Amino acid sequence: MKLLILIAFIFSFSLQANEVELLVKKVVNPSLKKGAADPNTPLAKMYGTCAIKVAKSTGLSSSCKEKTPPQLRNLFYSFWQSTDKSAITKKRLAKLMGMIIKESSGNPAAVADMKGKGSSDSYKKFFKINKSYGIMSRNHFASVGLLDELLALDKITFNKQTNFGLAQQSADRLSIPKWGGSYLNEKIEMIKKMNAKEFTDWCLTKSIYSDGQKNLEKYFKDKIKNCTMSYTLESGIKCFGRTVNFCPRMNIELALKQPARYFETKNAAPLCEELFK
Repeated sequence: MKLLILIAFIFSFSLQANEVELLVKKVVNPSLKKGAADPNTPLAKMYGTCAIKVAKSTGLSSSCKEKTPPQLRNLFYSFWQSTDKSAITKKRLAKLMGMIIKESSGNPAAVADMKGKGSSDSYKKFFKINKSYGIMSRNHFASVGLLDELLALDKITFNKQTNFGLAQQSADRLSIPKWGGSYLNEKIEMIKKMNAKEFTDWCLTKSIYSDGQKNLEKYFKDKIKNCTMSYTLESGIKCFGRTVNFCPRMNIELALKQPARYFETKNAAPLCEELFK
């Protein structure tokens, strides 16, 4: 949940703003002759720098270990490996990690509307499948089954301000170019060009979803590849939510584009800054 007070503030990271342009220039050749190599093949190389990195636990503060599960730390550590690794990025990621614990309890499949409906179900069901009573320093995974279950809750009002995923992003971001609209439109084009494995690898999905790779790829093919995001239709809003929840990297990148006042949890203390070395 968050306050929708719009102020101008832009975050930029590598592998974001110009990805589709690079795809068009370096990969997709509109004059490709019949029988030539599939232009999608090089995509794996372009996005091959996003492998999941196991975060080292040594040197982490007790607060970091107590308040964040290893899977969330590994996700952020893997994301950190593909950024510019600047001091400002380090601070932003630590701040976002602190907010995420309060925004979604670290549940990448979380769903809640602007009245808070769905929030309780999200964390209770997330902790239930992990046999947990709350965030602690042990394994906490989501699953595609949990994601579908939460998206099917009839108590939730699905509109452009319904909140999804780790950082509780909403589909109205599609309507604001500098706060996610341009980024999301680029990703929509990117998704069309990627196969299931390329997408799940780039998204770092396996770092925080318990499903096997084959099931993750099937979910992408069946429910994400051909859906259409929008902020006006319920089907498009659920497509947005399903995509950014299934793709934690997109949820993080989208969150980093938002002004601080977008988040109700903007005053949360940063967590695990020592992780980003």
